[in-house]
Amino acid sequence: MSTVTAFSVSLTVPTPADLSDSEAELRAEFEYGDDYEQRVMLACDLLAETDCDFRVRGFGVCWPVDVGYDLSTFLEGLPELLADLRSGREGVCDFYAQGTERVLRFFPEGAWVRITCESRTAWAPDAGTERVGRGELERMLVETAVAFGRSVGNMGLSMAGEEPFASWRWGRV
Repeated sequence: MSTVTAFSVSLTVPTPADLSDSEAELRAEFEYGDDYEQRVMLACDLLAETDCDFRVRGFGVCWPVDVGYDLSTFLEGLPELLADLRSGREGVCDFYAQGTERVLRFFPEGAWVRITCESRTAWAPDAGTERVGRGELERMLVETAVAFGRSVGNMGLSMAGEEPFASWRWGRV
């Protein structure tokens, strides 16, 4: 793994395709509901079959994350994390997927956010704490949400018109 010095998160929008038939098949097979978390899981399952790319870097490494599971776990908590950071409260992001198993805690401190990383595996971060500009962190999180909204829209998924994905697609996060 390559060495990385600062925390970052990003999502690359996949090449447009029509996955509406695949969406209908998965909804029928796994009985996905319409709540936020289940829609995120369904979308991530579908996006995992595209050239969509999710990346998390920090604490010394590029993380071994994927679109199908890790992106889903990240997005499950993203609205609450953004709300916490915007209001100056401590936030948490739990990458609970087997193999990743890390918890990030975000502590707003003026113009900066201190991030701690707790591993639940044998992996240990180079440093347990990193700092990132508060504006830069919010920008990264918002850009990831926007990229997800655009990804869902570019794949022809029915949920593209539902909130919060419809707003995210147009940059309203």
